[in-house]
Amino acid sequence: MILKSCIGNRALGWDLLPPGSEGFEFTDSKGETWVHPGYKDRQTLEESSEPKKITWYAGMQYDGDIARAKKVLAELETYYPDAKGYEIAGFFWWQGDRDSRSEALSSRYEKNLVHLINQLRIVQSRHHIEPVPHNIACCPRRLQFHTLRPTALQILLYRARLAVANQHHSGENDE
Repeated sequence: MILKSCIGNRALGWDLLPPGSEGFEFTDSKGETWVHPGYKDRQTLEESSEPKKITWYAGMQYDGDIARAKKVLAELETYYPDAKGYEIAGFFWWQGDRDSRSEALSSRYEKNLVHLINQLRIVQSRHHIEPVPHNIACCPRRLQFHTLRPTALQILLYRARLAVANQHHSGENDE
């Protein structure tokens, strides 16, 4: 069985931001300072702006994905009547196009990806699930096509994924 959460236009630095992620200020290349939300915060605003009321919050997609995975596994017999149990064999991550369109989100991508993996390990341990490999795909969408040149931010994300994959493979980043 494969549990798949797949939806476009989601950023690790916003929609998929895991618990414990802190907000930050970022000054872009135009000199504008932006306040980016931490987990469960509700907006991304210029420092001097008034808050806009929105229903979405930082990490809402993460929370929904985890809740849906837990629900399916808790009700396994509903989906697989003959199943006697399950084993989680791995976690595959292929994401980043939306983060690659923001200087701020790109600058935090590696930090956020490490934090995501660590948070998933906490979820696993709370549910007495053995640690599993975390596989990170390192090919942003536009790098798949030989005729399109990747942007500087896409290259930054590519390098961040490679760094995280190498750190976790060697055990350097196990917090």
